Amino acid sequence: MIGYWISFALIALLIPIGLASIKAWGEKHLNYTDEQKKNASINLFKYWMFYWLCDLFYMACFLDNLICKFVFGCLIMVIVSMNVGFSFISSNCKTAFQKIGLLQDFLVGIGLTVYLIYLIPEKELQTIILTIVAALYGGLITLVGVAWTIKKSDKDRKEDEIKHEKPYFSFNPQFHEIPLNGSEKACFPPIEGEHKYKSEVLVQLENSDKTTFILKKLYHDGKWFELEGNFTVLPSGKCFLSFYFDSPLDIVLAVQDTLGNEYYYTLYVLKIALVNGVELSSSGRFFYTLREIKEISKDELSRLVKENKSKEGNGDEK
Repeated sequence: MIGYWISFALIALLIPIGLASIKAWGEKHLNYTDEQKKNASINLFKYWMFYWLCDLFYMACFLDNLICKFVFGCLIMVIVSMNVGFSFISSNCKTAFQKIGLLQDFLVGIGLTVYLIYLIPEKELQTIILTIVAALYGGLITLVGVAWTIKKSDKDRKEDEIKHEKPYFSFNPQFHEIPLNGSEKACFPPIEGEHKYKSEVLVQLENSDKTTFILKKLYHDGKWFELEGNFTVLPSGKCFLSFYFDSPLDIVLAVQDTLGNEYYYTLYVLKIALVNGVELSSSGRFFYTLREIKEISKDELSRLVKENKSKEGNGDEK
């Protein structure tokens, strides 16, 4: 009996230590955001309480206390059933750890149900409970299936809406300066923050006839700039994009569709020699246009911005 109590105490002690170690490892290696760290702390506390409850059930088993077995066992079953149900209904994508936890809950729930029904001493009562539990499990599986079907239908509908509203546009390179007299639509960053840069870009963006999109912001030289002017591009519409810069690398345009989803495009610039081989524009800057636009994912953008910040930090240290 002493060995059981020692193992019970060790398990109770190792549960918070193990969970805290997993959380610390994840925060160190997976670059969690502040919101993810907060959720990780909440989940740690939930798992801590759940595994302690399982440890109490283990205690009830080696003490052979039937009442404690049913109390702790039923509490575990309720928690497991809620977790399984909410996991299927939830629209959030499951991580590998969450999928393993879902499988664990399902197996524990089934196994514990069979064990608790087996412990019922009265055969007639055992048959009644078995019938009730079978009906409850059948109803739960049916409800979860209906909820999952509705969720999948909503997800498919939203994906179709996103695909329909995603902007598709091209560009027309500009090989010479064009005076914008007000009849042409133009979009540009705030003028007051642009004077210090030595090069300028002029390009005409041309929208498809599919949907409207909004030119939100521009990233260059390690900074984001909100765009002003005619930043809403209507179907089949055209708009000049003009901005100043220093580094021709890592220039990114952020575009928003009518549903509020953002898309990111790397802009590759091309240096143009103006009239008589002169490279400077009327503003005294090197003149560029675009040679290619390439869509990138949000993760690729995050890595790009992070690398640029790291380079700037190393430069400051030097």
